[in-house]
Amino acid sequence: MLRIDKKLSEYYAKGIAKAKRFIYRTEKPIYNLFKRQSEKKALISYITAPFKLGISYKHNNSQYVLEIAKLLDTRDYTVDIMDFRDSRRYDFTEYDVIIGFGEPFNNSYSQNSKAIRIFYGTIMNTAAHNSKTVERLVAFKEKYGVWLPESARIEANAYPLQTQAVDAIVAYGNSTIHQSYKQDFSGPIYPLHNINFIFRDSKDTLSVAKDWDKAKLNFCTFPAAGLIHKGIDVVLELFAKNPEWTLYLAGPLTREPRFLKFFEKTLKLPNIKQLGFVDMSSPEYLKILDRCAFFLSPSASEGCPTSVINACTNSALIPIATAESGLEDNASYVVPLSAITEDALEKAIKNAQALSTEKLETMAKAAHKHFYTAHSKQNYIEELSFALDKIIAAKGE
Repeated sequence: MLRIDKKLSEYYAKGIAKAKRFIYRTEKPIYNLFKRQSEKKALISYITAPFKLGISYKHNNSQYVLEIAKLLDTRDYTVDIMDFRDSRRYDFTEYDVIIGFGEPFNNSYSQNSKAIRIFYGTIMNTAAHNSKTVERLVAFKEKYGVWLPESARIEANAYPLQTQAVDAIVAYGNSTIHQSYKQDFSGPIYPLHNINFIFRDSKDTLSVAKDWDKAKLNFCTFPAAGLIHKGIDVVLELFAKNPEWTLYLAGPLTREPRFLKFFEKTLKLPNIKQLGFVDMSSPEYLKILDRCAFFLSPSASEGCPTSVINACTNSALIPIATAESGLEDNASYVVPLSAITEDALEKAIKNAQALSTEKLETMAKAAHKHFYTAHSKQNYIEELSFALDKIIAAKGE
């Protein structure tokens, strides 16, 4: 009964969200957001919904775009916002700054040669990203004999102009992510730490008494779309062979029914807890995090996954992650995952479990401190402010 009620609740929430998007027409452009009378104009090509519906806990990006707009406003720009998927034709001739990615950004080139263009990189360079995700699909096909392209993260539009013919790039992630842009772009790349969601104070998180002997047998991962891209197939294969380990798997998995059907028997194993969507602002979310020692991120390509950011911000967890996940280079609090294979993941997990309780506590606290502070809204504002000022000043020289 509980599972049925939860599904009904999810369907209801989706229906409300669709109704709001229709009523407020979230895809429509927003002109002169702050009602400013300025000769300078800036366009943000990203998402418009947060300006009409407010911040959503479903994804951290609703926070980023609001701050980008505020920072441009404080620099005396009239700010317009368009949805990155909006392919309709608009007048782009008057913009002095264009920041973001997507269709409006792409369509602006034929009309406007004067604008300062800033690509906002939320993932690895699209060409490299697609290569990585196809590698995962091929590995899955070679092992199981079927193609599940809907469980990858293939970006149909690579937009090469946006990653090469721009004045600068601001991007999430580590050197692995930034290097993917440097293969095609010789200009400046400014690092950004995407903004976390904070649901309890750091002191309250650190005061949680964790039984590490039990916790190091518990793992969580909260993948969004692209379960093969995220390495969840490998995670399920490994945990099926290790019943002493418990996996807490949360996310909108029902979007990929063929993947779920393929792993139907595995997902019913008692040590694999398929939780569906878990609201980050709920007590259930914190309880899951606090009983685990490790957060798994065996991803083929990210910027820096918000699931890891939010989990480590709100609990003392140790990430087990690929370099392509975009977490900080050579971080003492990360257990590195060398490849997205069962053998590599098993080795990383057993190496982590072999660490002393003191070492595990030290790593978990360091991870929490990093994600709580480096990914704060204030730090994001400072980093993006620095980047904007440098980019705009360089263009004016």
